[in-house]
Amino acid sequence: MRNLRYASLWMMVMIAACGASAMAPPVAPRPTRASLDAKAVAWSERDPKAAVVPADVRRLQLVITRGRTESERFAWLVSNGTDVIRVYHTTTVEVGELVGTVIRTVYPTGGSPIDKLDWTITGSVHAPGPTPPGPPGFPGDYVEQVMNLAWAINHQQQIQHQASGAAVP
Repeated sequence: MRNLRYASLWMMVMIAACGASAMAPPVAPRPTRASLDAKAVAWSERDPKAAVVPADVRRLQLVITRGRTESERFAWLVSNGTDVIRVYHTTTVEVGELVGTVIRTVYPTGGSPIDKLDWTITGSVHAPGPTPPGPPGFPGDYVEQVMNLAWAINHQQQIQHQASGAAVP
């Protein structure tokens, strides 16, 4: 019982300290039409010569979501928490290759302008549900959850840069 009281007291102190120093995170904007219209490209069918991460991207959020089947995944490459760069349709095996490709792009063996890229990988929101009738795509509420997650990650990246004293890319 004594430990429970101390733990409760400690939690209240922590919550008060966090609440006093932290600002509420900004509210994520509604997904853009381009985000809502995003279509997945099969990772195995991509152009291997094309850059996975464009050189002008400074903050990247890679959100891995479950697919409609057990072995299916979607990899959302988002810039600045709002701009879908592309969505890849992968298998659970291919997602490791995709992450490896992003890591090699972000941490090249030689110097490049993309060396200072700030990136985060996270996952996962729920599966998108059954394939809707009509053109292939994603349900709006599903895209909104992915974009809200990317927005929150982007916000956290900015806070970490400010806390470290580094310029926010």
